[in-house]
Parts: sequence; structure tokens; C-alpha cells
Amino acid sequence: MAFDEEGQAATEEEKVRICKRSYDILVNEVRFPPEDIIFDPNVLTIGTGMEEHSNYGVDFIKATKRIKEECPFVKISGGISNLSFGFRGVTKIRESIHAVFLEHAILESGMDVGIVNAKELLCAEDLEPDMLELCEDLVLNKIPEATENMLERTAYERAVIDARKKGVAPPKKPRLKIVNKPRVEFSWSSPEPKAQEGPPLPYSAAAENRVPNGYTYSKQVSDRVTAVRTRYDSLDWEQPANLYPTDYPHFVRGRDSLREYLTKLFTSEIAVYDGAMGTMIQNYSKDNVLEEEQYRGERFQDWDVNVKGNNDLLTLTQPHVIKGIHTKYLEAGSQLIGTNTFSSTTIAQADYKMESLAYELNYYGAKLAREACDEMTAKDPTKPRFVVGALGPTNRTGSISPDVEDPSVRNVTFDELVESYFEEVVGLMDGGADILMVETIFDTLNAKAALYAITEYLEATGLDIPVFVSGTLVDQSGRTLSGQTGEAFYASIRHAKPMCV
Repeated sequence: MAFDEEGQAATEEEKVRICKRSYDILVNEVRFPPEDIIFDPNVLTIGTGMEEHSNYGVDFIKATKRIKEECPFVKISGGISNLSFGFRGVTKIRESIHAVFLEHAILESGMDVGIVNAKELLCAEDLEPDMLELCEDLVLNKIPEATENMLERTAYERAVIDARKKGVAPPKKPRLKIVNKPRVEFSWSSPEPKAQEGPPLPYSAAAENRVPNGYTYSKQVSDRVTAVRTRYDSLDWEQPANLYPTDYPHFVRGRDSLREYLTKLFTSEIAVYDGAMGTMIQNYSKDNVLEEEQYRGERFQDWDVNVKGNNDLLTLTQPHVIKGIHTKYLEAGSQLIGTNTFSSTTIAQADYKMESLAYELNYYGAKLAREACDEMTAKDPTKPRFVVGALGPTNRTGSISPDVEDPSVRNVTFDELVESYFEEVVGLMDGGADILMVETIFDTLNAKAALYAITEYLEATGLDIPVFVSGTLVDQSGRTLSGQTGEAFYASIRHAKPMCV
């Protein structure tokens, strides 16, 4: 809303100044998507009898047009009932004023959203000619007598209401045909189409300039990042400078922009991501012993709850199994390998009382995939392989109640999801992941929490990490478990500028 240190904006100039200032901060400094900004320049009351209030309707309409011109892609909203507050008690008068105001604000100035009483809303072209003229005079401040004339008409309408209460039918009023009018057009409304060279870029200097990731995470000094770390071997995964000649034409980690490389790869050939990890573990157990004892390993042999089924724990207790599965996928032609970290959040690991292992599971999950990819890349450097850090949906949902009798109940908060995902992101990146993937999402709020955590990590580190998102349509209705279609799901997460969905 158009407020600043000096108070509420009343005039056209004040409304434009405050909104323009907010736009510059949000878009140029915060890098907030301009198409997601909604300004409310304040609809103020007219017809009060005070001369300084007479032009409030005109001020809003003119300010709306200027804001739309000077702040491209923003939306304009307003609480319309404020406009006619001086005529409360006579709905017909109020809704007639609203109809005229909305016609000018929308069709001439490009207003997008209005808070209205939809049930009572009128169309300006349905108004009687004399009522239309009275409203035009008042809203657009055409004549000095506009408020006085409308007050006289208001007194008449009150008399009509009283007559109806006494059982006297009001005279029938003819309705005029509604004619559709085109919306206002701006210079940026119909941009010239440009060739798409790649996915939309995130709002960061590293992404926009395609700055290569140095893979030297030991140099990160963010307190929030370092506070997450527990047990690890190494934090640096850059390839030695002398490994390849300076003019080597293929991808070199730390020298080249992964975003740029993936864009060319995805637009020139079919890239292959690996298949399911869980079914491969099940297949392994058909020919090999993989029971509770093997899941526990030596380290967790005295753990006080059963851990069989915690496939992510095999990263620590049976690393050869997980690395072997990665290697099989690579040998089959996969260029992208997902980490065995589908449930490696504090939230998911709480079922096994292993919340404290979240960072470690993600770190070593990424490290195993990193080792497998590097070994395969060394055999054929012309076809580099990449580690995709997998962030699963967790076993709790932010927007769905676990209690069918109380839809307001939640067993996890948005902030708890963000914290859990942030720890997972740090572990995956420290372990050598190239890409981050929010995967198999069925609740969009969980996806938004994961993307928020990734954004916080990228802001803290200044890195450019490609982000993938995969959603799950749970049945033939083509919707996620939280009820969204594929299109709605993408609209909900597009602000994060994922490279792939």
C-alpha cells in the first residue's frame, strides 16, 4: 500500500512516488519478480463535502496509469468500498459510483484487481443516464456541484427504499446492453518475440553472468552454512588446474559455467537422468543379504529402533551398495545421477530417531555420487557426468491436515520445512553436488519451502547452482495431492526460476 514515513499517499504525485520507490527497491535491489508485485495506491473517500477530497478518484485513476507505465509488469489493486463511504446505507448509490470508477480505472488506466462486493457489483452501462451523469461528475470531479447533486439523488433513493418497505413497488428501470471495451494497452504489453536461448535466469549476478562454481566450499564463511556442518572429509571438489590443457574443449569443473553447459546440452541432445534408487536396492536384496543387521552396520548395531527400510542410511552403513547402483546407471548411459538422499531431512529421519545424521547423510550421499561420476568421467572426459542433489518431499505436508476431522491441523510448519531443507542443501553441496533437485513433490507448499531454503543458501554463498523441480500427479485427474494441476503447480514455483520442471 502507498504509505511511507510521511504517511498515506493522497495525491497522484504521492502515490506514484511511493510506488516507484518501492518498485526500485524490490526489483533492482531485492531482485523480486516485478510480475508478482501488487501495488495498492489507496482508494480514498470522495463526496465528503471537503474540497480537498473531491479529486481523490481522479488522483487514483491517473496514478494507476502512471505506475503501470513507469513500473512495468506490476499489478494494481484497491479497496473500492472506501470510495463511496460517505454514501453508506444506500447500496444503489454506492455501487453506481463504484461502477463508473472501475470503468475508468480498468479500461483507461489498467487497474488489475479490485476489492469489491461482487454480489452487488453493477456495470456502468447498466446505469440510468441521469445516474451515470451524476457518478461521472462526482468520480471525475467535473463540476463543483457534483457532491451536492449526488446527495440530492441519495435522498431520493432513500425515499424509494422506504416506499418498498411500505409495499409500493418501485418503477421498473430499463437495462442497457453491455458493450465490451478493449483494455488499455501499454508499450510493454505486446513485446516482440525473441528467440529463447535457455531457461529463465534466477535473479542473481552469478546466474546472470554465468559465473562458474569454484567447488571450494571450505572458503564459505556464512555463519548459517558453517553452523550446519557436522562430520565430513573434504569440502573442496574443484578439478586440478593442470588436469586438462587450458584450451580443453569439454567441460571442466570450476572453470566452466555449468548452467551454460547444461543449456547447450539440453537444447542439442537428449540427456539421461538415472532411474529409481529404491527399486534398485530391492533388486540388490534379492541376490544379497540386506536385512536389519546390514542396515545397522557396525556403527548402529545398538540403535534402539529398527532401521530396516531407511534406505538413505545405507549411504553410511553399506556405501558400496549405493555407489554400485550409481555406477550401473552411469554405465547404462546416465549423464545425471541423483543422490540417495530422498529422505535425508531431519523431518523424515525423525521416524528412526536419526535427525542428527541429516547433514552427514546428505554429505556422504553426494560424495558417493561424486566419486562414481568422476570415475566415469575420467574414462571419457568428453562426456562429463553430474551429481544431482535430491531433496525429497518429506513424510509431512505443509498444506494438508493429517487429521480428517480437523482440516486446520498441521504436523509441520513452513519454517520447520525451510530449516530442514536448508541443512540438506548444505550437506549436498558440501559433498560435491552439481545440481539441486526438489523431487517427487506432491504438496506444493513443501516445494516452496525447499526452493526458499535453496534461495537462502544461494544468497548466503553467492553461487550459481542450477535447480530442477519434479512434481507428482497422484491419479488420473492430473493433479497433485494438494489439488493443483500441472499448470498451477508450475505457476506456484516459477518465481524460483528452475532450470527444469
